[in-house]
Amino acid sequence: MCAYWFHFPQAFWEDLKADATYLGAFEKAVVVTDKDWIGWLAKVGNLFPGLEIKVFPFSEREQALQWITQ
Repeated sequence: MCAYWFHFPQAFWEDLKADATYLGAFEKAVVVTDKDWIGWLAKVGNLFPGLEIKVFPFSEREQALQWITQ
């Protein structure tokens, strides 16, 4: 098992706690990825009230940019 994978849950939790500080500052966020697991993690953010998160595949990055700037 690589060291990165071992620390991933702890790092993810620390990032989530830090991001919670700014929850009210944003109404929406966009994630552009071709990795299913990253999209899945991003959708967890939809559990936070007042924050809409959309996931786009890399081939639709222009649509993602349009959506986030509306």
